[in-house]
Amino acid sequence: MIHKTQIQKARSRQLWRLVSLICLGSSLAVLPACNFNSPAKPFSSEVNPTDSVAKVTEVKSRPVWIRFLNADSEQSATVGTSVKPGEVIRTEEAARVQIHLLSGDLVRVEGESSLKIAKKDTVNLDKGQLLAWSAPDRSSPTQIETPFGIVSLKNTTVFIDIPKDAAKDRVILALQGNVEVKLNSGSVPINLKQGQELTIKSDGTVSKPKDLDVAAVEKKFAKSRLIYGFDSRLESLAAIESRYTISSNTTETDKVPYSRKKKTAPAPANNPPQASNTPQETAPEPYRPPARYEAPRRDPEPPPQTTTRRSDPEPQADPLAVPRRAEPAAPQAAEPPPQPVQPEVAPAPLEPPPLPVQPEAPPPQAAPTPAPEEPRTP
Repeated sequence: MIHKTQIQKARSRQLWRLVSLICLGSSLAVLPACNFNSPAKPFSSEVNPTDSVAKVTEVKSRPVWIRFLNADSEQSATVGTSVKPGEVIRTEEAARVQIHLLSGDLVRVEGESSLKIAKKDTVNLDKGQLLAWSAPDRSSPTQIETPFGIVSLKNTTVFIDIPKDAAKDRVILALQGNVEVKLNSGSVPINLKQGQELTIKSDGTVSKPKDLDVAAVEKKFAKSRLIYGFDSRLESLAAIESRYTISSNTTETDKVPYSRKKKTAPAPANNPPQASNTPQETAPEPYRPPARYEAPRRDPEPPPQTTTRRSDPEPQADPLAVPRRAEPAAPQAAEPPPQPVQPEVAPAPLEPPPLPVQPEAPPPQAAPTPAPEEPRTP
């Protein structure tokens, strides 16, 4: 009986081991499938190497090129293009582009620059001009890898200039916040405070951090297109302008306006100029009263004097003739007055000329009274 009991226990142990192996094998088969079907987490450390970690948000000037993975040639970058780790963005001459990292940081490059996206919070700058801004809520600093060292920033705005000519100096400017620079030739990192500059010579010599010349910074960055040459406003712009008093000491004409202001196209030369809505002042016309009030009044010309013709001397009246009543001489019709000269505007009506004075008729002569006849004496 004891032997049989031991055999049963051994068989149960073997069965339990077999069941455990089966369960373990099934778990190993199911877990990879679950991980494959789970969504990617771009804001964590579990990002797959083939996932996008950056995106092109603005292209303000061209040419801007991007070299994708496993591509033989470059392609023109456009707004909304996703960038994966290992892909390179390159600009020429005055071209500039803005890139947002999945970590929330912002990177702008200009000129003949070459920028490689390494991770969601790390970029490699070989040459060119770069302006980077790191958000204040970052848990880990953003890193910019350069040929001379690594620049780390957190809640910081930094400007890096790596000329194409290797004989020229490389410059790092802390525009806002603190910047940490770890050089390849040194083991102790260098801390730059706000408003300090670090220069790296072509032979590797590093100068001590020095305070920036405020006047020089105002003159340089008031015209910087990395600050004012994009549609989106830089988060730290207010702090930068307050530190260097760009807004108060620099005239508005020196600033580069935001490019979101649309430029009106010039009117074609063939189109005639449109009339302006602004009323133009014209010289007032002289007041011209009605015609009846404009013509000056002229004194009427005196009518010509009418002369009566004197008739021949009347013969002496015959005393014996019966006297006749003399008829008054009919006055001669007066000549009509001359018409006044008509001016350019109709003259006012003139007063009628006075009627000619008629000559008075001579009074009738009384007949002579005959003398009484004297009586004749016989």
